[in-house]
Amino acid sequence: MQLPLIARWMMLLACACIFSAYAKSQPEDSNGDARSQGMAGLRTMLATQWSVFANPSGLAAVRKPVCGIAYTNCFGIPELGYGAVVLGLPTRTGSFGLGYSAFGYSLFRKSRAVLAYGVNLTQKIRAGAGLHLLMLQQPGEYPDHYTIVPSLGMQWIPLKNLVLGAEIFNPVRQKYSIAPHPAVYSAFRAGAGYSLGGEVDICLETEKQTGEPYCFFGGTEVTVKKIFVFRIGLYFAGEQGYSFGTGFRGKHLQIDLASKSHPVLGFSTSAALSYTIK
Repeated sequence: MQLPLIARWMMLLACACIFSAYAKSQPEDSNGDARSQGMAGLRTMLATQWSVFANPSGLAAVRKPVCGIAYTNCFGIPELGYGAVVLGLPTRTGSFGLGYSAFGYSLFRKSRAVLAYGVNLTQKIRAGAGLHLLMLQQPGEYPDHYTIVPSLGMQWIPLKNLVLGAEIFNPVRQKYSIAPHPAVYSAFRAGAGYSLGGEVDICLETEKQTGEPYCFFGGTEVTVKKIFVFRIGLYFAGEQGYSFGTGFRGKHLQIDLASKSHPVLGFSTSAALSYTIK
């Protein structure tokens, strides 16, 4: 009776330690999109249904109803799996996004439910806002924690092929519901993406989280015949790593695959599938 209990607690401790390292190189606010992961996790200049977890202003570019599902196998450890689902719903005035994600397993799980909205203020400026219900599930008699955190974002297109993006998560420094659990982190991201003829995209981004050093991301996406996509990326977040990925774009279906390295823990592989309803 005691051995399984001890083993479970040892697994919980190991997962917590690995998660701490994982959070620095692949932030826990990952948007789940394998396209983003293939370019080292950068995202502020991207504009898809996955923007519900990231820069909500990107939702303004969603023109048709679209849904998506994604999964990340973190370092080959099932207990560190990350899954996400999204739904993008355009309206006459803007686009709504719904999302849910979960990280961990039965003894320790972080999950979030998101409602976001993006709108075109002008032909060159997009803005968006989101509300994130964060949930932290703990084992045994330890209480679960909940809180609601806002996010804001903007994208500016000063030139035809240039997109500048910025997002802020938890600007009010919201905390979990039950003390003495630490405050939810706040984060600011800013980046730029430039398209060379619509076939090659080059992106750069930086992030600052509370209590952490600056992180830097760079990535390139190459599209072949508007169907096949290849991606590479680099990141510097206390440690250095790289990523690579590929994708397929059909009329209604989009498939993306990616792998992202950690200098100590190895690789995390991601897969995402999106379907445009109309």
